[in-house]
Amino acid sequence: MSAWLMSDREIIKNLEVANDRYLEYIGKLSKALSEMRFAYLNKDVENPHDFEKKALRLCEEMIGPFPDRYILQPENNATAK
Repeated sequence: MSAWLMSDREIIKNLEVANDRYLEYIGKLSKALSEMRFAYLNKDVENPHDFEKKALRLCEEMIGPFPDRYILQPENNATAK
């Protein structure tokens, strides 16, 4: 057997480590999604609460910052024709 081949035990250990990382990541995603749902259902556009800020921070930690070009502008800032 070549030296570069891993043993069955090494393969299993690597898979277990990867699985643990994925489970941790899924747990973080689930928590972030729960926080976002709660924040959305209880949003206060003019005065964001701490839980809304926390939800956004959790999501940014998981998927990165939201590009400004996708942020909707409030309707009351639209100019009348």
